[in-house]
Amino acid sequence: NRDESSLNEMGRNKIQNILVILNKKRNIGKKNWILFANFYKLFFNSFPYYNVTFKVHPAENINFCRDNLKDFNVIKNDINIKKYDLVLSHWSTFIFESALSNIPFILINPKNLFSYKYWRLDHYPLIVSDIEKLDKIINEINHKKININKILSDFVLKSLGDRNLSSWNGLFRNIFYTK
Repeated sequence: NRDESSLNEMGRNKIQNILVILNKKRNIGKKNWILFANFYKLFFNSFPYYNVTFKVHPAENINFCRDNLKDFNVIKNDINIKKYDLVLSHWSTFIFESALSNIPFILINPKNLFSYKYWRLDHYPLIVSDIEKLDKIINEINHKKININKILSDFVLKSLGDRNLSSWNGLFRNIFYTK
């Protein structure tokens, strides 16, 4: 049940468990992959009170990822998104699963080096470029200064269209059966 995963619905007022969706190195290049890894390492070493899991793409070399994210939990296997309070990603189709599951997500763009226009995500209001802004946004979500339910709802409607597409079945039909 997607409502049960909401921070508001669960009665939790603090983000504790964060899922980081890592990009494929071959999609963004090794240099950029390391830029993102360094961003995450800096953030989680500066704010060590989160339980963080790094999710590796199924086609990625997990040993390369573990070598670059020493002392962090790096997994490749499937996950249950409802175990997480927040998702961080540069870009992944997983953000749609996060939004449809009512799990907040923040897009990471170190130093504003990348454009979200190509993926038609530049409208999303939670894009951060430095660790201070990431900490600020997480605190605003924690203190309910951001209406995350409205942000996710607007994202789903703008990105997936009408209510027929704003569901798991609609997303599946849109991806696999649209010509």
